Amino acid sequence: MIKSGSAAIKIVPRNRIAFTRFQSSLQNNVDNTTIDPQIEMKASFIERLNFFENEFVSNKEPIFPTTKDISINDLVSNSNKNFRHYSVKRSINGNLPVYSEKINGGSKIITEIRKINGNINQFKLELQEQLPNIPKDKWVIKQQSNKLIIYADVVDIVKNILSKKF
Repeated sequence: MIKSGSAAIKIVPRNRIAFTRFQSSLQNNVDNTTIDPQIEMKASFIERLNFFENEFVSNKEPIFPTTKDISINDLVSNSNKNFRHYSVKRSINGNLPVYSEKINGGSKIITEIRKINGNINQFKLELQEQLPNIPKDKWVIKQQSNKLIIYADVVDIVKNILSKKF
């Protein structure tokens, strides 16, 4: 119970506030023939609130199904198995962001795929299926810069594969 000035406020379920002063004034006014208009207005508000609660809220069935009623096939992510959760953004000129770089003084050439949005791991796994001859330890994901680095010179092959998808 919270006391505020001369009125004590009691918090009840569903955020309804019942004023104890209001309740006591209703009891006091039973003997008198005149009723305060504010008290009458508050009483009609509480009556309407109770009517609304009884008529519309408590008698209705829930709008949303329970988790027991939902199957795994009803979920959005399961609806389309071919849906890609990644994309590769082309440059302004329409070129794919696949580059080759020389490392170790030019003794090794790596392939770098940039501008990957979404699930980079899924992108890497699907690309590995297309390029089974490259060992899995030669694939490195740079999460902070959204890059996939392949320690092999496969720029033309990767561009060919990605041009079919994107």
